[in-house]
Amino acid sequence: MKSAMPLIALLVMAALVLISWSNVNDFRTESKEKYDQYMKKAEMYEEKKIYIDAVKQYESALKLKPENYELAMKLTGLYTELEDDKGYISACRKAISSDKTQAEPYIMALEKCCEIGENKQARAILAEAKVNLKDSQNVTEEQRSSIEQLELKIFGTNRTGPCNVDEFYGFHQINGKGDPVALVKKDDRFGIINGHGSKLTRLDYDEIGLPASGLMAVMKEGERFFFTSSGGYRKVVPDGEAEALGCFSGTYAPVKIDGKYGYINQKMDQGHFDYDYAGSFENGAAIVQKDGKWGVIGTDFSEKVAPEFDEIKIDYYGFGLTYGVFFGKKGESWGMYKTSGELLADGFEDVRLFASAQPAAVKQGGKWGFADRTGKIVIDPKYDDADSFSCGYAPVKQNGEWGCINREQLMVIEPQYDLISAFNSEGVAYCEDEEDKKFLIVTVYDEKE
Repeated sequence: MKSAMPLIALLVMAALVLISWSNVNDFRTESKEKYDQYMKKAEMYEEKKIYIDAVKQYESALKLKPENYELAMKLTGLYTELEDDKGYISACRKAISSDKTQAEPYIMALEKCCEIGENKQARAILAEAKVNLKDSQNVTEEQRSSIEQLELKIFGTNRTGPCNVDEFYGFHQINGKGDPVALVKKDDRFGIINGHGSKLTRLDYDEIGLPASGLMAVMKEGERFFFTSSGGYRKVVPDGEAEALGCFSGTYAPVKIDGKYGYINQKMDQGHFDYDYAGSFENGAAIVQKDGKWGVIGTDFSEKVAPEFDEIKIDYYGFGLTYGVFFGKKGESWGMYKTSGELLADGFEDVRLFASAQPAAVKQGGKWGFADRTGKIVIDPKYDDADSFSCGYAPVKQNGEWGCINREQLMVIEPQYDLISAFNSEGVAYCEDEEDKKFLIVTVYDEKE
């Protein structure tokens, strides 16, 4: 009896396989019959020019045979007859799914996206095209050229706006959030502009700091440094003659009195005058210099990173920790570090601060490339100069002039300027040419890492 058991089990398994194959064949037969029915009805409706019903039948047929490239392409023509742009793009994407190596549906979809202003979708399709068509033998040189031109069209939308200032000190977003603002100077008077280049304050201050937490450091002729409220009223006045005030980006703001830096809170309590320099707090930490060396402190004034660096990169406003990492210099080499002090990467000859969560410009071997926040080089050094990425664009310098590249390294704004700053989150950068100073304004398509 025992010897018969394996044979019985084998027979049962064989029977199950036969039943399964029978069911599969029945399903295939049924699916083919349905497919043929959908196609027959679709062709009838198409012949009568009842395109709306023809599309429904063809779409149903395509669900049964999603690999049918020709059918997906046929649908693009019917959606054109219906003047249905979204349906047209959807059909192009279905054609792409059925055969990722064909360039035509990518080009058709990109052209339509550009036509109707579907920029976000255009970027997604373009990214797919660059990956899937890279090594495809089905793509002609003419098609590759068309995709490059479309890429320029998608990324290259830009214009300039007036910038009636003498000096520009860089955009900044407190904690990497909120609206970008910048300090500017005109006729030796200072003021603040917003991310679009419009004035937030009058340009009539001897000194002024960035607004944060409803307060802003100002100094007018014949007056002391103090903090004003958003309404322009005196709010916080340090004890003693303040030589410099920072930004209230947290509980405390840096203040310099008698040649030493310390901190003041909104209750006007001040202390910790232990530093040669003290930056503003951001994301719970601040950059300080003590006894000639640079480190990082927390909001309780404990050392997060001991003063061991010859320099830590900061912007004009004293910030350098906006995006969770900092650049520290030891000897002749710059490194990228976490705020805990953990080394992520080193060996950089020079660096630019992160302008967003996107890659920062770094210099190696005499040329500039880009590194992400893990320290990984994501674009090899090959530019004469560069600034960091934001909203998908990075300024780069070649042959003495500045232009802009996108994340795919395409030069979307040809080199033509004497200077371009990093873009802010609104897609605005400060630029200079031989004629004037102005704001370069681009369409923001990429805000993520």
